[in-house]
Amino acid sequence: MEAKRNGTITAEQQEKLKAFHEQGRQKMEAVREQILNVLTPEQKQQLEQKRQEMEKRREQWQKNQPSTKTDKPTTDKPAAAKPTTN
Repeated sequence: MEAKRNGTITAEQQEKLKAFHEQGRQKMEAVREQILNVLTPEQKQQLEQKRQEMEKRREQWQKNQPSTKTDKPTTDKPAAAKPTTN
C-alpha cells in the first residue's frame, strides 16, 4: 500500500486496516476449524506432519538468505539495465 510506505496513512486508516486484518484472521481460523472437523484422525496427523515439514523448510530457507536490511529507501521503479559486453 503506497500510503503506508510513504507514511501518509492516518491513524484512523491504520486502525481500520488493523481491524480488517483481524477480521480476515478470524475468518481464516474459522474455516481451518471447519476443515479439521471433516478430517479423520489419520488425515489430521498427516496434515500436522506436513505443517512441521514446511516449517523446517522455511527455517532452513531463512537461514540461507542473506540479510536484506539496507539504509536505502525503496522505490517502485525498476533498476536500470546494465549494458552488456559481447
